[in-house]
Formats: sequence, structure tokens, C-alpha cells
Amino acid sequence: MKHYSLERKEVAVQKMMPPSNTPIATLTRHHRGNTLYNWRKQTNSRGLTVY
Repeated sequence: MKHYSLERKEVAVQKMMPPSNTPIATLTRHHRGNTLYNWRKQTNSRGLTVY
């Protein structure tokens, strides 16, 4: 399993949040899809809205 830095994770999550709302399908060019879905789920569980 590939590990990403916290900074890289935060940048990806920010891109999924308003006002950008970048779809995961677009972000998969730079990150694995499953990783992005997990990050989105973790962020949503903390009460932040990520699409």
C-alpha cells in the first residue's frame, strides 16, 4: 500500500471540498481512487462536507 504525506492528503481533500468540488474521477490521475474515497469518508465523519 502506498503512503501519501499528510500535506498531499490535505491538498486532495481540499480539492474535493467547495468551492472546487473536484470529482474523485478527476483526481485519480494523481492518487488511487480507493485512497481518495477513504479520505473523503474520513473527512465526512469529522463533520466536514466533501463531495
